[in-house]
Amino acid sequence: MWTAVRIVILTIAQSQVTDGVILPDSGCGATKGCYPESCPVNGCSDFFVSWEDAGDYLRFVMTFEISAGDNTWVALAFSKDVSMPDSSVVMCRLEGGATSIEMGHTNAMGFSYASLSSNYGLQNTAVSRNGTLVVCSFDRIKNATQTEAQIFDLDQPLHLMHGQGDIASGNPQYHSSRFVTSNTFDLLNVTQPSEGTTNSPTTVQPGGSVTLDPACGVTKGCFSDCQGPSCSVLVTWMNVDDQNIDFEISADVPAGSDSWVAIGFSDDKSMGSDSVVACVTSGVVSVQTGYNTGTSYGSLTPDNLGLTSASGSVVNSVLNCKFTRKTNITGEPSFFDIRENWHLFFARGPVVPGNLRKHTQTPIVSEGTVDFLSTDLQNAAKLSYILVKVHGSLMVVAWVLFSSIGIFVARYLKPMWPNSTILGQKVWFQIHRTCMVTVFVLTAASFVIIFIEVGGFSDDVGISDDSHKFATYHPFFGIVVMALTVINPFITLFRCAPGHKRRPIFNFYHWFFGTSAHVIAAVTIVFAMYLDKSNVPPSAKYIAISYPCVFVFLDLVLEIYLLIKKKKSGQTFDLELKRQGDDTLPDTSPSTDNQERGPFAKVMLGIQIVSMAAFAVILIVLLAREEDD
Repeated sequence: MWTAVRIVILTIAQSQVTDGVILPDSGCGATKGCYPESCPVNGCSDFFVSWEDAGDYLRFVMTFEISAGDNTWVALAFSKDVSMPDSSVVMCRLEGGATSIEMGHTNAMGFSYASLSSNYGLQNTAVSRNGTLVVCSFDRIKNATQTEAQIFDLDQPLHLMHGQGDIASGNPQYHSSRFVTSNTFDLLNVTQPSEGTTNSPTTVQPGGSVTLDPACGVTKGCFSDCQGPSCSVLVTWMNVDDQNIDFEISADVPAGSDSWVAIGFSDDKSMGSDSVVACVTSGVVSVQTGYNTGTSYGSLTPDNLGLTSASGSVVNSVLNCKFTRKTNITGEPSFFDIRENWHLFFARGPVVPGNLRKHTQTPIVSEGTVDFLSTDLQNAAKLSYILVKVHGSLMVVAWVLFSSIGIFVARYLKPMWPNSTILGQKVWFQIHRTCMVTVFVLTAASFVIIFIEVGGFSDDVGISDDSHKFATYHPFFGIVVMALTVINPFITLFRCAPGHKRRPIFNFYHWFFGTSAHVIAAVTIVFAMYLDKSNVPPSAKYIAISYPCVFVFLDLVLEIYLLIKKKKSGQTFDLELKRQGDDTLPDTSPSTDNQERGPFAKVMLGIQIVSMAAFAVILIVLLAREEDD
């Protein structure tokens, strides 16, 4: 019986697919829930899913467009927010001609996917393929009666995600593409599926008030950050003749404030040396042409050079701007010939007062070059700031790894290896000095790199989310860290002999500057994870917060251990204060202190090195991975 039903469902689904385009489903909003909720008149492309009631289950039919190949997965995920961690997944697999559908979930960090031990909650599965289009149908239980934490109940507001990737040696590989709905869905109410809830701070794209133009790919070329029908920016163009092209820009802007939005034509994916058209709201909407020299923008003379039929408006916090741009102006090198293919940039920012300030969000750029004489469709990708990534990676290695080890060794391992030296100096001191010299070199290099990236000091760091305004202190804290990193080794030039009466003064300031630098560096690294240019996954924030917590925990464990040992041996707190920072005083023999700290301190050092190295590696990997991953 069900076999016949499956054949009917797949036949109907495939009949709605024509030449790589998925035609709209007439049942959407009536008997079925759908995403996208509405397709352009020429049909959806890449992905479409519908669902309808089936008793205790919802019957889903997914249609994906995939690249040619026999080892591919496509998946639909249910998430309580717009990020990948802790999502319930249904995966459709195609491997060497065989097909299957399985239940799975992503872990709390969002790094990996795992299939469940059974397909409880999944029934009546079927997969078919027609060229590059795959149709997967299945019944997914509404409310799990077994205790399965990874199987989300479908009677709650959930975001939908879909993604696809390759399968290698039987294992699903990292997704090659991933999309998430901006709003949650009431999956059990097919007539009004979209809840329209506010996106969480980890939303993939901002805003979402702009709607996709159904003429995209038909009569117009389009560049957008759309997730389904919802966008925060849409740029369209239509070739008028060989000399003129009509452009329209629609973008979310902050309510009640003057703003600018701009598109740039560039020969690469880096800002600088770009031909620009900017739409500016300052009482009225004006349109101007300009040019980016490095990171600085300047309008051309006249500022409407090459533009005609310019108009604009701001309605419900959406700026709409239309203009006709000449394809080329002979003898004007700053006005690029758009009969050639260029990467297309989009950026937005504030106007204060009457001046275009730096963009407040990371600009987006087309994944490929754009043919403006065609109806090209281009997806947006965030800019990747390589020097920012290098800066962050060097700081992580310096302060998470080497500074943590150097401070730990100086604090707890001075009595170790009492009869051994390295190049005439005690072992602990050489380890400490090597670590802190490395910290100085890496911090200085990172400091120079970020100044090159931003062209000097800048407190305009780019924060999309107002709740993360604290991160704007990152550059100030960074300068403090650099200053302390220079001061601390400098004062060692004035270090007096161990027995000198002023030695405790040196010990205090050396400890104070070093500890302050380490604490402020840890805070600065956490702040960095909230900056737009970092563009890291949400999990990076938690890792950055966790590493100082682990460092302090290991210190407390060893402090408690030593306190217990000292009480047993009868040492006083006054004696410890005299000895702190000075390994030459004869109050306690080295062998006695070595026996006290001995193997346990060395074990703790090993744990410290392994844990700090692990944190450093994870943070560097996350810096390289970027948020969209």
